[in-house]
Amino acid sequence: MLPNGIVALWLAALLTLAPGADARGRLEPVREFEEDVPESAGDALVWTSPRGVVMVADDRARVRHRFRPGGRCFATDTTRFGEALVGCSTTGDGFSEQSYILDTGSGRARSVALPGTPEELGRRWIKSSANPQRCYHCETVTYTNRRTGYSRSYDGMDDPEFDLDGPRLRTAPGGIYTVAHEGRRWLTERMRAGREQLWLHAGRRRRLVATCPERCWGEQLERGRVTYVSGPDLEAGILYDLHLRSGRTRSWRVPKRWWSELGAMRVGATLLMVSETRDGWRLWRTA
Repeated sequence: MLPNGIVALWLAALLTLAPGADARGRLEPVREFEEDVPESAGDALVWTSPRGVVMVADDRARVRHRFRPGGRCFATDTTRFGEALVGCSTTGDGFSEQSYILDTGSGRARSVALPGTPEELGRRWIKSSANPQRCYHCETVTYTNRRTGYSRSYDGMDDPEFDLDGPRLRTAPGGIYTVAHEGRRWLTERMRAGREQLWLHAGRRRRLVATCPERCWGEQLERGRVTYVSGPDLEAGILYDLHLRSGRTRSWRVPKRWWSELGAMRVGATLLMVSETRDGWRLWRTA
């Protein structure tokens, strides 16, 4: 008989390498998008229409609010605490002349002064970029504090990838390998022997939470859960939803479609998946 410690380690490795291999759930198509890919803003779904209108909807893509103060707008980022970062332009050249933070609950927005085009939104900092000369090495990346307006700029070729939620600008624990974070927990990816591993970091501690054949797709860390698609290719994938505290995993087999990109997101208590099609995007709802 094997010692109890060895048995426990063997079971842990088995669960990590093949969580929920029997995909029992099913994915229901919600709607098609010919425009921008939708993103989650906590309890709302956000996307941009072909006419430059930012849409805010529920988990079934039923529109609650529309936002376009003038010209064409584009939602560049969303947060899990109900906000969207929006850039608007009257010239249509892709450069934002005015930036806004949109409250997805009320539909109200406030303008923010940013240098260049807004890119990412955090609790404390906003990332924007400017490249007026439109040359390869001429981009400037700026981090602006939402409360004080203080900003720091870097050469776009040396962007350190800061944590936007903390009071001070600090580099994410995984650096360029960081794929998602929630609070003080970070999810990073690394390739090992032809397999992609997902690691969860909390302070100085880290643990392996998943291993995917070839690679993982659409990784997310939200509400204490890790979601991702695992498979040798996108046409043979399984969508996993791992509850970190209990270790319980749910899974859904991904329907075969033509796509090259996909992602998972949580809107309220509902897990959604978005996949790229030949003509745009398709939104799926877990059941």
